[in-house]
Amino acid sequence: MSETKKERFPYAFVICLCGVLSMFCVGAVAGSITAYLPYIIDYGGLTQTQGSSIFTIICLVSLIVTSVLLEPYYKHFSYRVGLALALAGAAVDYLIYSFSTGYAGFVCGALLGGVVYALAGMVPISIVINSWFAEHTALALGLCAAGTGVASITIPMILAILLGKYSLPGVFRIMAILMAVIAVLVYLLLRDRPQQLGMTAFGRQNSSKKAGILNNQKDADSKTMWCMLVGILMLGAVTGGGYQHISVLYINAGFSEFQVSSILSLGGALMIAGKCLFGAIADKAGTSSTTKLFYCFLIAGWLLCCMAGRKSMVLAVLSVVFINLGMALSTVGLSAIAKSVSSEKRFGRTTKNLQSFTMIGSIAFNTIPGIIADAVGSYVPAYWIVTAITVTSLFLATTAFMRYRKNSL
Repeated sequence: MSETKKERFPYAFVICLCGVLSMFCVGAVAGSITAYLPYIIDYGGLTQTQGSSIFTIICLVSLIVTSVLLEPYYKHFSYRVGLALALAGAAVDYLIYSFSTGYAGFVCGALLGGVVYALAGMVPISIVINSWFAEHTALALGLCAAGTGVASITIPMILAILLGKYSLPGVFRIMAILMAVIAVLVYLLLRDRPQQLGMTAFGRQNSSKKAGILNNQKDADSKTMWCMLVGILMLGAVTGGGYQHISVLYINAGFSEFQVSSILSLGGALMIAGKCLFGAIADKAGTSSTTKLFYCFLIAGWLLCCMAGRKSMVLAVLSVVFINLGMALSTVGLSAIAKSVSSEKRFGRTTKNLQSFTMIGSIAFNTIPGIIADAVGSYVPAYWIVTAITVTSLFLATTAFMRYRKNSL
């Protein structure tokens, strides 16, 4: 009877929900914090440079914590406890913002936000999902990664509604309560492995041969891994600096602010769709083929950005569609790639390394499009460079996959 109940409602779905909630919190303290920036700048009397530095601080701290502290942290804590503590940190983060009246206070919040971004992000979620899903792993990872997209859509809406009734500190305190509730839910529901509840991974009964292959999978050799890491470094550069400058590209090209905001409003939903689509296709066609397809989406999007001077709304909309679909490479794509080129034992470390290199590329390239635009008066040349970097990244990733397959024979 108990086996039937488990089959009717696999607990792996609850684990996936925990992943979605965790990534929602990550999006709320990191990516979606940009929605608060205009209000933070006004409330705290910050300069534009100080306001812009808040997100940069979050990214830098996240990179350091991911590279140095992530592994020791999860050796000391289980994923259940570690994630719950990190999400509780998100609640504290919003409380710090609520009591901040100047730049120093908001910097403290940004520092803690970077820690939360690293400790509750895709690396630990990927490891837990990998333990709970023997089949449809990539789709489950895509659904979890979509949590940040949900945050990017809902946080600005929540902000607009609440600011009509409460002050900015009051809104931050409401968000702190929401983060705390999610932390408690994750602690109550999450388990590191299905064996802790006397269960097996979802799909295990129907995929024992496949599971055996995955357990015996080899790690990529150092040359193959470095080839992949350099490609991912370049991917981070374009999905960071390239993506963040789309709005100024089109405004600089002569589009109105209303047109640009209308185009970019598609982004959140498309990003969610892209992450889920990547997972669904990867489960059917394999990670290598799916990765190449989504690289092609990115390349098509960047090429359309290079045509911004034509002032075509159709081309602009298509560019945003392709780019937001392709952005899945920098989230769920990293976990899927790590799973395809590493053993189960080294999966977590490989995911962490790919994540770190993505962040390094993003931070390093973030100001380059602006520098180029200042020099030549247009962002279009920067997007030709972005396109070339993406093509090179695709070549390196494809080479790494080919080397891995050859060495695995």
